[in-house]
Amino acid sequence: MKRVRFVSYIAVFLIASLASAATQAAEPVIHHQLQVTLLPDSGQLQVTDKLQAPADAASFVLAESFTVRVDGQRLEPLETHDGLARYSWPDKAAGQTLTLVYESHIDSTEVCDWLRQTCRLLSPRGAYLDAGSHWYPQVPGSLHTFSLEVQLPDGWVSLSQGDKTAKGWQVDQPQDAIYLLAGPFKVYESVQNDRRALVYLQQPDEALAQTYLQATHRYLAHYSEMIGDYPYSKFATVESFWETGWGMPSFTLLGPQVIRLPFIPYTSLPHEILHNWWGNGVYIDASEGNWSEGLTAYLSDHEAQRQRGGAAAYRRDTLQKFSVFTRAGDDFPLAAFRSRHDNTTQAVGYGKSLMLFHMLNVRLGEATFQQGLQRFYANFRFRPASFDDLRRSFEAVSGESLTGFFDAWLHRTGAPRLKLESVQMENDKLQLRLQQESPQGAYPLPVRVRLTFADGEQQDRLLDFRQTDQRFSVDLDKPVVAVTVDPDYDVMRLPYEEELPASLNNLFAAKDVLLLASQEPASLTASLKDWLTANGKQVKALMKSEALPEEASLVLLNPDAERLDSLAPGNTLLQDDELHLPDARYLLDEHSAALSLVQGKRRMLVLFAPTEAALQVLLRKAPHYGKYSYIAFAAGDGKNLAKGQWPVTGSPLMWQTSAPD
Repeated sequence: MKRVRFVSYIAVFLIASLASAATQAAEPVIHHQLQVTLLPDSGQLQVTDKLQAPADAASFVLAESFTVRVDGQRLEPLETHDGLARYSWPDKAAGQTLTLVYESHIDSTEVCDWLRQTCRLLSPRGAYLDAGSHWYPQVPGSLHTFSLEVQLPDGWVSLSQGDKTAKGWQVDQPQDAIYLLAGPFKVYESVQNDRRALVYLQQPDEALAQTYLQATHRYLAHYSEMIGDYPYSKFATVESFWETGWGMPSFTLLGPQVIRLPFIPYTSLPHEILHNWWGNGVYIDASEGNWSEGLTAYLSDHEAQRQRGGAAAYRRDTLQKFSVFTRAGDDFPLAAFRSRHDNTTQAVGYGKSLMLFHMLNVRLGEATFQQGLQRFYANFRFRPASFDDLRRSFEAVSGESLTGFFDAWLHRTGAPRLKLESVQMENDKLQLRLQQESPQGAYPLPVRVRLTFADGEQQDRLLDFRQTDQRFSVDLDKPVVAVTVDPDYDVMRLPYEEELPASLNNLFAAKDVLLLASQEPASLTASLKDWLTANGKQVKALMKSEALPEEASLVLLNPDAERLDSLAPGNTLLQDDELHLPDARYLLDEHSAALSLVQGKRRMLVLFAPTEAALQVLLRKAPHYGKYSYIAFAAGDGKNLAKGQWPVTGSPLMWQTSAPD
């Protein structure tokens, strides 16, 4: 996830006073010569910034806590709002070089809720400052180059964008933010093809460092070949002070636990490295939404699954997550996405955006799609760019008008549900009638139809589906025995329940839940109710004797086999104090588990936990496994032992007939 800074200038008093600077045809670039002293014991930050005052901006912004001086004279703010202070440049300073001297105590964020707050640190643990800290003069609409000299405590090292110098860092490419990180890190380094890979760890770990160094070189080479030259001279993987997953220009911050997870070098790391092209190489003009998260997820997370043969399942899970987390009316247009802070914003800003790029790839073809990305990167490197700039890049290489496609997917909410209305064979032609069901009208869809023949051969045909009710005539050279619409989930749509395995997300997305009381100790049930309430659920406890509604989201804790069978008839999950899952059997007194079941319009989350401690571990871990139908853990150490999805048996988008004799 790229560390975004859209909120840096949200204060109302800045918007009006600085609007002219934000709408310049070319972004002004301010060069800073920063000298910084970090005093971690007191939390004091001292800065001297020699810079040229922009000729077309009347004021600048710093954090309100700073005491600011120019030529020894105290500079008073014009106004303050929400922790920010706006200052006017000194008289006749426009276009002139001046020196600002300012200092402040930094209130450190000890526990960082990194999806929802600006986090900063200056303490004996280390230092972290970004644009949201407003620790350097900012003018909306401006970019920055800088030299940065840092006075550090003994045993500390620093990190920022750009190239290392004798006393700090130098950046000659325009940046949309300035970062400063420092602390008592152990630094590991490797150089290949003039690219430096670095690892900053709080405790020495040679094996871990080598894993990240090797992976970094691999991904830098891969994405450079795919898109264009890597825009920086280094990439550093840094053990964060908090459990974060941030991508900054030329480095990433991964939490102490996260960085040691064995799969992170092959999943999160490529995503964060790719952000140096999308978001930290080409910057985000958010006037039509944040395009970088969806594009980065498509070219890293989705691509990794494609290489493993799991791309169709990944897209199915993406559609399912969108369907689940926008079901309660929380949907919003992709053009309104700025950053992720919950499951709904992730479903839209990552998932729907990813599907937009996949549909574009299907429509244009992979070669043209790659050319469009390369053109976009070459034209907007170190500049802000929007979805509209992406559209024009793809139009230039394809020769197609894509205005209607982008308008539909950026500015409407929701997605259509597809319907296979009829299939008829007439001589050597297949007549199809497809429908789109959506209150928003028809969407432009490059939909694949898979034809299966009696001899087992399969052929895919790509249809331009853009009407609510549309007929297609497909040429055949032999009779078909089956037709499947969008078999690999290539278009953004609302999937049918029959196409999807039940997922734990079904219940995590519910706002109103019924908690079915069990024979468990009251403390266990109370803990579960507290957890549900803390996660935004309206919880109603239902006694065993009370009738269940036909449509509801149910949560069960440690039900017996009789109770479970009454809610999900025919299941064989519980037998003789064992939970029977597809991969193995698990003794209930030694394991915890969570299952998602669907019976008609009832969605059920079934939890098993032998102790209070096991329940707490299960509740903490389960949301990270939301796409799965079932999960199981060892009750003692909380190790994950099983995760999987129930099999899917059919789809309303499939038509079959008997093969001819």
